[in-house]
Parts: sequence; structure tokens; C-alpha cells
Amino acid sequence: MKTVLIAFLAGLLLFGCAGYGASPQPGPSPAVGAKFSDSQYASTAVQVYPDSSAGPSSAEVQGFDMATSPGADGSVLITMTEKVGGQKLSATVPAGGSLYFNDANPGDDAAGSDKFLQDDELIIVDKNGNIVQ
Repeated sequence: MKTVLIAFLAGLLLFGCAGYGASPQPGPSPAVGAKFSDSQYASTAVQVYPDSSAGPSSAEVQGFDMATSPGADGSVLITMTEKVGGQKLSATVPAGGSLYFNDANPGDDAAGSDKFLQDDELIIVDKNGNIVQ
């Protein structure tokens, strides 16, 4: 009987802890072609480009350095590099467009660093306000 009880408790601990420490999952991707202003991201995403010359200032993006590189067609390649780990996110914004940063689970990050980029996404919006990517 004691063996059965120990086996039961061990199983309970294993199954009960299966989700503990699991990595957060990314949210659904934005619908390409939809108006950004009508999307679920309009109220949570942070605009990172174009932005002031001081760069992004939101707490969600303070853990990143941002570099821009102009394209011949007026587009801009934007690379966001996580300061602590060096992980990178990049996107090419068309001429006249905007770039937004969305963190589906900001609670997994520490001040000044982003520990899990898989729940972060860059949302590219064209000059007409439509989601490109």
C-alpha cells in the first residue's frame, strides 16, 4: 500500500508540474492586409519606427538597441538587438510605413532585458495603415 501511495504522489507531482517553467507561447499572428488600427494589436503594440531621434522609450523595448539602414527604394531595414543576449529581430518597412513591436507576454522579461523572443513580434504597417507582416 505504501508503494502505491508513493507512486501516486510521484505521478501527481510529475503531472502537476508539467506546465511549470514552460516557455510562453506566441500569440496569433496579425492578419496581413487588415487595418492595423482595427487589429487586436492597436492597443498593445508599441510603435518603434518612425519614432523620435531618441529611439524607442517604452519599457517593452528598452532591452533592445535599434539600428536602421535605408534601402534604395525608400524602405528601411530595422534591426532590434536584445542588449543582454544579443538576439535579433529585424524587419523591412516600406517607404512611408511604420513598425510596431508587440510582446505577447511581457511578464517573462526582466527590466532591461527580454528573455524570450519567441513571444515578441514586429508588425510592419504600410503607409495606408494596412498590416504587411
